[in-house]
Amino acid sequence: MSKLEPIAEVLEKINVLLTFSTYTIYGLPGFELTILYKGEQSLYEVLKQEFEFRVASTDVVANTIVTGDTFSIEDTAYKHTFKVGRTPTPDLTGWTVLHVDYISKAVLSV
Repeated sequence: MSKLEPIAEVLEKINVLLTFSTYTIYGLPGFELTILYKGEQSLYEVLKQEFEFRVASTDVVANTIVTGDTFSIEDTAYKHTFKVGRTPTPDLTGWTVLHVDYISKAVLSV
């Protein structure tokens, strides 16, 4: 087995496969919840959920991932589809954040 780069090794162990139309890469899913207040009185909290995936910058460059690309992930019951909503944001350590919009959820057939 060849020596994996640290990022690739982490992503392989997490084992969340992002399936694009012509290729697959590994990613680390995440999300942020924000309570929205617009100066209005309400008995209910309104939550905004923002999804993101951290991927290897080398995968983004090699596959030319851009705004508008779609991909899916699967868990034990559902197939979740996402669309890259903003330009991928690389950092200085080899990771890139894909800011995504949640498109759909479909039940996997048993």
